[in-house]
Amino acid sequence: MFRQILKKQKLLKVKQTQRPIFNNIFGEEPEKKGDKKFQKIYQNSLENPEKFWKEAAEDINWIKEPTKILDDSKAPFYRWFPGGLLNTCYNALDVNSFFHY
Repeated sequence: MFRQILKKQKLLKVKQTQRPIFNNIFGEEPEKKGDKKFQKIYQNSLENPEKFWKEAAEDINWIKEPTKILDDSKAPFYRWFPGGLLNTCYNALDVNSFFHY
């Protein structure tokens, strides 16, 4: 019921096509650690972490989209997703309840 009230008040924005987090990267089911697909994804994440996390962030419901993926202007004090705002509880719990109930 709380979800319906939020939708009516347009406080809750749900991507209708959104899948559980990281399906964008791994496909329908995360691969086992020993699989070649996982190893390829892992290697790509090491070689180009900014691209990897940009793709992962596409599955997150942002209240405010980040201005960039990685701010390395004050290295070694890096900032991931600067300017971005999200509700961690919503992304961790509420989104999953939409897919399981």
